[in-house]
Amino acid sequence: MSRSKPTKRTLDIPSRSPSPPTVRPSISGSKSHAAEPDVEGGVEYWRSVAATVDGVLGGYGKGTLPRVDALGSRLFLLGVLPRLDKVKSSKEQLNGAPETSLSRSARTERRTRGLDTGAGVGRVSRDVLSRLLQHVDLVEPAENQHKLREEARFAPDTVSGSSKAQKGGDNDEQVLYDVVWAQWMLQHLSDEDLIKFLQAAKKSLIRPDLTNGAVAKESSKGAILDGSGCIFVKENVCQEKESGEENVWFDEEDKSITRSRKAFERVFESAGLEIIKTEVQLGLPAELFAVRMWALR
Repeated sequence: MSRSKPTKRTLDIPSRSPSPPTVRPSISGSKSHAAEPDVEGGVEYWRSVAATVDGVLGGYGKGTLPRVDALGSRLFLLGVLPRLDKVKSSKEQLNGAPETSLSRSARTERRTRGLDTGAGVGRVSRDVLSRLLQHVDLVEPAENQHKLREEARFAPDTVSGSSKAQKGGDNDEQVLYDVVWAQWMLQHLSDEDLIKFLQAAKKSLIRPDLTNGAVAKESSKGAILDGSGCIFVKENVCQEKESGEENVWFDEEDKSITRSRKAFERVFESAGLEIIKTEVQLGLPAELFAVRMWALR
């Protein structure tokens, strides 16, 4: 239920979705500071949406938005986890790209793995995660949106889709991820459910690599250099209230809420997460909410 859905702002609202300036509810959205998202209503809404990139992007799928969004996501992800730039992605595996001595020496036996939550038709998995990771698991509760495995070209066994989180092996051991990606889907979760989701996501991350005397370290630019995984959140963001307090916008169409930056970051703190890096996605249509990216762990 987390399809990439940019949302239009109404004229009386300041900013757009991802950045903290304004809430970009859909045209039919209504303001409500006490509103709670309706998860089942959200799933039903997405079951009624065309399972195409244009459908899940609210009519913005045929312009520049998909390319701008995907490029911004890849650059942000690589800035936080630069080690993934050395990994042979599923796209390269499929196309038979030759390995370099650098890529061979840099890669470990363990395959890098990502989890695309609320994956929708698989746009983010196709255009972002599969380009940087060797395996991607997709979770999507709206069955009609399960299109990627049938229609997109991926190397065999690099992408798996499900309506539930994946478990590994016959002994049901937990699968650990280098990347847990949540985009345009957290608006369907209440604060309580979002905290639970984030805490579960944190437990599913790859742990730091402290072998050979390595120590946990980070660069001044917010890069994670200790081999551990990271949660990435990319969501619409509305403006704070005029008083400076956090704000929330309820969307009557898909029964979701758009949070302000302060509202998101309060929830992140409550979930016990540290913000490694945050940026606003640039280059999106001006009538949309701002979109903000966070790297968390």
